[in-house]
Amino acid sequence: MKQGKLSLRVMKKKIMSNNRSSFSFLRDSKLSVFIDIRDSEWNSIISDAQTLCIRAAHAAFSLAKSDIKKGEASVVLADDRFVKDLNLRYRGLNKSTNVLAFASLDCPEPSFGFFPVQLGDIIISRETTVTEAQIEEKTVTSHVCHLVVHGMLHLLGFDHQEEEDIAKMEAHETECLKILDVPDPYNLQKRDS
Repeated sequence: MKQGKLSLRVMKKKIMSNNRSSFSFLRDSKLSVFIDIRDSEWNSIISDAQTLCIRAAHAAFSLAKSDIKKGEASVVLADDRFVKDLNLRYRGLNKSTNVLAFASLDCPEPSFGFFPVQLGDIIISRETTVTEAQIEEKTVTSHVCHLVVHGMLHLLGFDHQEEEDIAKMEAHETECLKILDVPDPYNLQKRDS
């Protein structure tokens, strides 16, 4: 047995013993995705949230054409209170939001090539996500895919502060979502305007 697999198995067992959340991960040659379900209500909304998030993260990572050869990211499925606390603590905003992305690339660590790059964390709020999906008349599954892709692109250095960056990021999101058979959320928004 490889040393790395033993370490991950021990780590997974320790986290799984935490009654507040469930944890799973997928490791492949390029991207390892860790899923932490902090709010058990997610399990009643999406039948296989772990697989959904992993597929969306992989789609974004593979299409982003990053120089990163191996990476690790986590997706946390939480509730509004958890996201609101993080949003207040790290962004100074006393409200929840649909998704937060904390990119480790904002604080680069030395990489030795054979270790995966710690990309960061994506945190998604259940209540806000469900409400937005209802308002926008799309499935929660489609909306979560979009939020994971959006968050993953942030972890890879994409931004949407300038018009040019917005167009680039939306194009990448749309391309990723097409692979995942998720309708273009920006086309839906334009149609409703």
